[in-house]
Amino acid sequence: MRTSLDAALATIEFAIAVDVVDVGTLPAEDYRTGYGTPTLLRDGEDLLGAPRPLPAAPT
Repeated sequence: MRTSLDAALATIEFAIAVDVVDVGTLPAEDYRTGYGTPTLLRDGEDLLGAPRPLPAAPT
């Protein structure tokens, strides 16, 4: 997915910083653990409009 994202951004000549997060390093209560992987988030929201999930491992 990262390769495709980089290629798409280059095609439209749009330079942004992209953070890669390993969900295995997140705390169990982090909502991002509830998304499937890979997932693209912008400002903490799913790029394709999926609702914010509950954490994968409730605390």
